[in-house]
Amino acid sequence: MRQFVVVNLLLPALFGAFWFWAFGGASIYFDWKGCG
Repeated sequence: MRQFVVVNLLLPALFGAFWFWAFGGASIYFDWKGCG
């Protein structure tokens, strides 16, 4: 049961962090690249 709870809490957190890093990093990269 404990492992099930850990997976249910940890997996969405990692997934959300990955998407946040991906979109945030991409927007910052393109913004910095576009500014020169």
